[in-house]
Formats: sequence, structure tokens, C-alpha cells
Amino acid sequence: MKKPSRRALAGMAAIVVGLSSPGAASAQIPGAIDTGTVVITNSDRLLVRVNPAGAAATQVTGTIQNTTGTTFRCATPGVRGNEYPGQVTEAMIVARSMKYYSKNVFVPVGGVELDVEAPITLDPLAFGSLLDFFPTGSFNKPVGDTRSEYMGIYAAQTDARINGHTGDPKVSNATAFNVGGNATVNWTAALGTPASGIRTDFDAGAMFYCRTTSGSPERHYVFAGYETGSAPTI
Repeated sequence: MKKPSRRALAGMAAIVVGLSSPGAASAQIPGAIDTGTVVITNSDRLLVRVNPAGAAATQVTGTIQNTTGTTFRCATPGVRGNEYPGQVTEAMIVARSMKYYSKNVFVPVGGVELDVEAPITLDPLAFGSLLDFFPTGSFNKPVGDTRSEYMGIYAAQTDARINGHTGDPKVSNATAFNVGGNATVNWTAALGTPASGIRTDFDAGAMFYCRTTSGSPERHYVFAGYETGSAPTI
């Protein structure tokens, strides 16, 4: 008798897990699964500021002010407990991404592994923040208008990166960091090199994924700031 393959065993295990998982009880409702994380997009618990920068600037700087007594961990979560940076990019891309997360759950890039023999993960080990945080890997099967916006943000962020308009913000040279209660931290993001020509001036935005480190339940947030002081009109 031929033994089942590892892939077949993995499939059977997935079925068993699915049948025993809490989400399976409400599976009769389309999309009623408990994967992904709902992120809060309209909170002012952390205030992100982006300092003005001209066309000749090689970096963008700013601050994050914690208006509460609770410590926050600012790091974009990945699979297997990995942590990735926030992002500095064009202000319109940040505004579009904030709107996207107000309507969709966050799913880490590589959050679904399809094959135990050759896992297909888009964990952004070599890709940088392009795939870490923005809605390029946060929605597994986008449809309709959601898919259109998903692909639009992906394309815009790709162009911004090519134009040298993106960077990973760091606090004390770390892309993952804590912001203590009632504290203010300074961040700096070195801008990438344009693919051709010189870097053009742009209105910068900064976006950070942060979570509370104490209390229950743990809450997840996305915070944004803009060089002009307010989000551009979408």
C-alpha cells in the first residue's frame, strides 16, 4: 500500500485543524474566518510628525509622540514572529493605505504556506518595506474594488521606490522599537537612490504599525503623519 505523501498528510491535517478551529463554527457565513488582524486607523494615541524636506534631502525625519501612559511596540508583524519596519513614502500612498486598512484586515506577508515540502511564503526577507506593510501582501484574495485599490497602491509604491521616495524609519538605528508611555521619540529614514536622474521633491508621509504591550486584549494600530501636516485628499 502506497504511503500518503507529505503534501497529502499536510492537506488532511489542515482539514482536521479547520474542523476543530473556532472559526469553523461560523463557516456558513461567507468570509467568516478569524485570520488576519483588525487594525485601528483613527486613533490619536500616537501622534506621528513628518518634518519638511526639500528635493536635495537624502533623508526624512520626524517624531512619534505617545499621548498615553501605555508603552507601544512599533514594528510591522511578519510570519514566524518576524518584525519589519514602518515606511516613509509619498503622502498620497500613505493616505490610500490608511483608507485601505480602515476597510480590510491586516494579514502578514507570507501568512499562508501552501506546501510543507516547498513553502510558498512572501516573507519579505529580501524585498524590503515594499512588501512588508503596504497593501501588497495584506489581503490574500482581493476582489472587486478592493482588488483595484490593492493593485493601485502596489503600483504607486513601486514607482515611489524607483524614484527614490521611500525609506525605512529608524529610532536609535532600529526599525523595530518601543515608544514608552508619555514619551516622544525621533525617527530618521534614509531615502533610497533613484533609478535614474536626481530625486524630485515630493510630499512625504510616514506610516507605522504599532501595538500595545500590556493589557488585554492587545490592540493593534496603524498611525500616519504627513509633511504638509494633514492627509492629502484622495
